[in-house]
Parts: sequence; structure tokens; C-alpha cells
Amino acid sequence: MDYATAVLALVQSVGGRCWRQQELTQVEGPALPNQNVVIEFPDEDTAMAWYRSDEYQATRPIRLGASSSSQIALVTGLGGR
Repeated sequence: MDYATAVLALVQSVGGRCWRQQELTQVEGPALPNQNVVIEFPDEDTAMAWYRSDEYQATRPIRLGASSSSQIALVTGLGGR
């Protein structure tokens, strides 16, 4: 299973969108060795339901196995909605 394809489909199924960094210009601090992705959800409840869903949890081991460092954070209040 391709993680990116699977996650994109799951995110879209709950009304979310993925924002992937295309290019990074390091301005301050050490360079980030990983790829950064922001996933936008309609609201916090949808985000948490998506994360806890059986479908996402089935794909999560792929992400963890493919990376030496992996973080997920929930940021609320962006976008002025």
C-alpha cells in the first residue's frame, strides 16, 4: 500500500485537504531532514475522528516504518473560519 495515496484518499473522504511543501528555504535553525505536510480538516472533531479511525490506524505503521522521525500536531484557529 502506498501511504501517500491512501492517506490522501482518507483525508478527502472527510472533507480535508493536504498541503505539501514543494520547496523549503531554511531561514533559521537546523534544516529539517523530513518532508512537511499540513492537513486541513473542517474542524477539530473531524481531525481527531480521522486520526483515530480504523482506516487511518491501518496505514499509520507504513508512515512510522518509513521515517526515523515523525510528529503530528493539531493546530487550531488558522484560516479565520
